[in-house]
Amino acid sequence: MNAEQIKKVESLIKEYHDAKKIKKDVLRNEIFQIMYPVIKRWINAIFSHQKIYLPKEELTAKTWDCFLYGLQYYVPKREIPVPNHFYTYTKFYLRIMQKEEIIKINKINRQALTDYVHPVIDFNPDNFYNSIDELKVFREQLSKEYKDIFDDAVMSMLPANKDKLCRIKDSSLSNIRYQESKKIFKIIIDFLLKNG
Repeated sequence: MNAEQIKKVESLIKEYHDAKKIKKDVLRNEIFQIMYPVIKRWINAIFSHQKIYLPKEELTAKTWDCFLYGLQYYVPKREIPVPNHFYTYTKFYLRIMQKEEIIKINKINRQALTDYVHPVIDFNPDNFYNSIDELKVFREQLSKEYKDIFDDAVMSMLPANKDKLCRIKDSSLSNIRYQESKKIFKIIIDFLLKNG
C-alpha cells in the first residue's frame, strides 16, 4: 500500500467506527476494495511458505475473513499503522483457523477410530441372534487350531478382556502367523456383528 492509500484507509476506518449501520456497511466495503489486493498477497505469501495453494474462490473468502477480523480489532486512537495491524491480524487469524481445522480433523479421526474399535451393534434381538449364529457357523468351519485363535480374537474384543493373555503358547503356529490370523478374525467378527 502506498502512503496515499494508507491515509485514505485510516480516514475511512475512523469514519467507519463512528458511522451508523447502513453507512458502516458502505464504508466497510470501500475499505475492503482498497485492502483486498494487499491482504490477498499476504495470504498467498503466508500459505506459499507452507506449500499451500488455494483456489481463487477460497482465497477471496479467506481475504474477506481476515479483513473483517482485522477491522474488528483496529482501534484508531492507538494510531498503529494500518498495514502493520492488518498484516499481524491476518497472520493471527490464519493460524487460529488452521489450529481449529487440525482440531476438527483430529476429532473426526478419533471418532472414526472409536467407531472401528467399538463397533455399533444393532441389538434388535433378531439381528443380534442372526449375527451370533453366523459367528457360530463360521467358527464351526475352522480347524481346531484356528478355533482357538478365533476364540482368543472374540475375547480380546471385549472391553473387560483387553489385558487378557492370548493363547499363543498353546498353538503350533508361529507368533507372526498367530497374530495375523487373530487380526483377520477380529475384522471378520466385526463385520459379522455389524452386518449380520
